[in-house]
Amino acid sequence: MNQYVKDFTIRPFGPEDINGHLAAVAASRPQLAAALSWASPAYGPNESAAWVMSRTAAWAQASEYSFVVEHAPTRTFAGSCSINRIDWPHQVGNLTYWIDSRWTGRGAATAGAMLAARFAFANLGLRRVEILAAEDNAASIRVAEKLGAVREGVLRQRLRLGGARKDAVLLSILPRELNEPAVERRPMGTA
Repeated sequence: MNQYVKDFTIRPFGPEDINGHLAAVAASRPQLAAALSWASPAYGPNESAAWVMSRTAAWAQASEYSFVVEHAPTRTFAGSCSINRIDWPHQVGNLTYWIDSRWTGRGAATAGAMLAARFAFANLGLRRVEILAAEDNAASIRVAEKLGAVREGVLRQRLRLGGARKDAVLLSILPRELNEPAVERRPMGTA
């Protein structure tokens, strides 16, 4: 992945990302727990390592494509985004993203989500990408809308977060709707 948006890039996970992933989860646990079911207090080094190491197999099985969102100038782990829950016959996938709370407000989520959506359309041949966010997760909904996603409705009690049922907003984006910012292409191996 040699495309950058606003100083951020995405790339597949590797073993070298275990510590960055773990540190980002630890720094962001309160924010993550409000939006992601896996971000419980029990999530620690073993869970982080197992998840990061499972990403290569997920790619090989074409079941999920997870990326590190990286601040390109410093090569710092800023978060993660994925294309998952892929319905290949219908060419539809789900886009998820989360950002280390130390990187929020700097464009990392929007850049990572933009690059992941572009990957879904250009590399996977998907024709529709969906984003599902808790109705009270204004930041996630705002990121989706910046991409050009259209709000389709509210799904009642769709998510279980922190032991409670929550309504979720379903947004979707089609290839022609993707708001494409200027993209800088850099040679492999340069920051």
